[in-house]
Amino acid sequence: MGIGMAHACVVETSAIFHAMTLALQEGFPSVLIEGDNLTIINILKRQCHSIPWHIKNIIEDYWILARRFHHISYNHTLREGNSVADKLATRGASSHCQSYWQSAPILSSVEGTSTGNQNLVNLLSM
Repeated sequence: MGIGMAHACVVETSAIFHAMTLALQEGFPSVLIEGDNLTIINILKRQCHSIPWHIKNIIEDYWILARRFHHISYNHTLREGNSVADKLATRGASSHCQSYWQSAPILSSVEGTSTGNQNLVNLLSM
């Protein structure tokens, strides 16, 4: 089920939409959307009115879903400061099944994440 040659914006936007769906199912009244694509963050916040055609339907579905939350915060982070998410995305791209974690996943099998587990634990503890 890897993403193959899917456009990065489609993958990122789909991941946010599916995370929001899961948050709603789990009963979270508020969420924090964090990403390294400033254009997508601005589109989700309705601060950018030019939506690429290949993510327009996902964005419209996101806006419908977003109405069901009490509060949504957005945070743009630089890709270089988001190594844990990058490693998880790389792992997910080559995966043949969908996965999600309700606590910090074990990343020891992914190279370059010696501090990644602690960073992820810190994020999940916030």
